[in-house]
Amino acid sequence: MLPPPNADGCDSSTTIFGVNLAFDPSKSPHYQVICVQNCSSSSTAYGNYQIEIYSSETGTWRLSGSPFVVPSDMVFENGVLWNGTIHWISPKGSTLCFDIDQERLGSMPSPPSHERWDKRRFRYFGESGGHLHLVEIYGPSTTQFQVFEMETDYSRWIPSTISTLLQS
Repeated sequence: MLPPPNADGCDSSTTIFGVNLAFDPSKSPHYQVICVQNCSSSSTAYGNYQIEIYSSETGTWRLSGSPFVVPSDMVFENGVLWNGTIHWISPKGSTLCFDIDQERLGSMPSPPSHERWDKRRFRYFGESGGHLHLVEIYGPSTTQFQVFEMETDYSRWIPSTISTLLQS
């Protein structure tokens, strides 16, 4: 069981939005836990977020970097570890990533879209076979979908040739 994050510099209304495990046994037997919390009591569309990192090696939490601002619909509970970086995506396609070794926030390109919906329907966002993948469904049902793969240099999402219509 982990101790709760410190929430240093945050007021009593701190909310934890996501906790993600970072563990690569090929690099180290130790793991880290990345906690994203909101340090703002404001109800605006953007929040004042802070990252804390738990180290299994030291058994302690520590703050990482300064507070940052992102759209409030960022989905922090579904972070994906790929290439030493935790990746998050929002239902509208906004992206954020956190390089764990350098403790640096960044972004990646938004996935291309042929639809003009307010809320995109991502069915899967994860790592598979050393690649970062995203599956987006189209249309009124879940039978039409597009598979995307992120370039390793983060330059773009590549549409897969496996865009399919499932037979009932």
